[in-house]
Amino acid sequence: MKHIVEPMQLMDIKAAARLHCQAFPHSRSTKLGRPYVRKMFRWFVTHQPGLSLVARQDGEVVGYVVGAVGGYGRKLFRYAFFEVLLGLAIHPGLWFQSKTFLLWRSYLKGLFPQKTSNQVQLEDGLVVVRAALAGIGVDPERQGQGIGSLLVAAFEDSAKELGVHKLTLSVDKDNLNARRLYDRHGWLVDSENKEANTVHYMKEIA
Repeated sequence: MKHIVEPMQLMDIKAAARLHCQAFPHSRSTKLGRPYVRKMFRWFVTHQPGLSLVARQDGEVVGYVVGAVGGYGRKLFRYAFFEVLLGLAIHPGLWFQSKTFLLWRSYLKGLFPQKTSNQVQLEDGLVVVRAALAGIGVDPERQGQGIGSLLVAAFEDSAKELGVHKLTLSVDKDNLNARRLYDRHGWLVDSENKEANTVHYMKEIA
């Protein structure tokens, strides 16, 4: 079965949100509710169209990958502030989850625009453009068909076209399937957050 990867469109948001909730039923974003997940994808499609991609099979969305040049967490929080509050009101238990608590400082800072951009940084005297792979998901019924690999490769190619030099991502330490995918594509672990139980990956693409 042939899969194609192409830019995510606004009309794909509902399908991508549904797929995300199916693939990650226990994630914090899913627990915040479909309105938040749809708003999340809308931010990426609107503000980072070059790094928002979907995989299709016979016209159906069967996978997605989204990312951003520079930071995205605080910007996304400001953009979806109402949906975050709605999700927390419906699921107040999220207030007290350890992973959510770890993000509160960043969330509060997210209410205010950053004075400087972290899109471009100096490393060893060289200008380095960084981008983050924020999320990737595949239809659970189509696991093992190489869709995740296609999405990662397409994401890397798109980032190169945007002039990105270095890619980063964070993944749950226990998500072995995702970690094997990144390992196969040459991503390297460069740090670990034991408190959040996450691993930080990096890959230089230029």
